[in-house]
Amino acid sequence: MKKQCYLLLFNNCSDVKGHGYYCVESATTAPGSCGLVQVINGVNTGIGAKTLTFIPVSYAGAYPIPPEYSTKYDSGYDGSCCDPPNFTTYCQGSKQAKVSLSNQEYIFQNVPIKVSCEGTTLLIEDSSGAARNVEVPNCNSYKVSCGDDCPEGFCKCHSDSYPGYCCLDCLATAASIRSITNELRSKNGR
Repeated sequence: MKKQCYLLLFNNCSDVKGHGYYCVESATTAPGSCGLVQVINGVNTGIGAKTLTFIPVSYAGAYPIPPEYSTKYDSGYDGSCCDPPNFTTYCQGSKQAKVSLSNQEYIFQNVPIKVSCEGTTLLIEDSSGAARNVEVPNCNSYKVSCGDDCPEGFCKCHSDSYPGYCCLDCLATAASIRSITNELRSKNGR
């Protein structure tokens, strides 16, 4: 069974609130002496608390920890999340970042942004630390553009139609120009 990252929010038997992260196959609870006990991978750990809430998350920090639970860190059982996402940073020095999907756009004013994709989940984190998970068909179905409105690897060109510009693939455009140049040279005997 595949492991999942869980954020644990708890109120222990001494009325101390805290949080921790687990990378396990399953995390649930069962009735216990002071309220509940942790059941990890189907095994009763005997670790009890008045309240235990397991929240599946993509990575540590993907879910905002309520302030009352962030005052004390107690990792409990595992203490870490599963492998952290492999982020790519976009739009350093730009005014904004835009992540485009087939039918949606997400605009970020706090740049640069970090983007990671695994399976069908796109993780986007802006420079303020705010994170967003977006479901995507696959990891090739999104584009990131910066202050010039075109995705990386595309050149912005003037256009008479809305929105007043178009984005051309830089590599494809350069290849076309080389091809035309070579053809002209061969016709002119150079």
